[in-house]
Amino acid sequence: MIEKVFIDPSDPVIVELPSYIGGLQVFQGYGTHMHGIATDHDGILVDVLEETLEQLKGTEEHYKFIYLVPDFQNPAGVTLSLERRKKIIELSKKYDVLIIEDTPFTLYEILDYGLL
Repeated sequence: MIEKVFIDPSDPVIVELPSYIGGLQVFQGYGTHMHGIATDHDGILVDVLEETLEQLKGTEEHYKFIYLVPDFQNPAGVTLSLERRKKIIELSKKYDVLIIEDTPFTLYEILDYGLL
């Protein structure tokens, strides 16, 4: 449902690599163009994310959102660090791109980072 609200078919979105297969299947089924950003033990690589967002700056194409699983990421199992969460929020504002959080495990959170 979220894809029908925020994007049109073939719109570009950013996803983590690896990312939750269920989310990717939804976007793929809608015809969305997905651009993957690698992750490490602290989550998505924010420097690569910023470079990716910068590449489209000043063009007609615009990433519609960044899809993240910030807590106990499936399948990697990592939790996005607080530092990276803050940086992603800054990038979201700077490049006018939404953040879509897939947070099924938030109720089980043992870290006090909160939602993006």
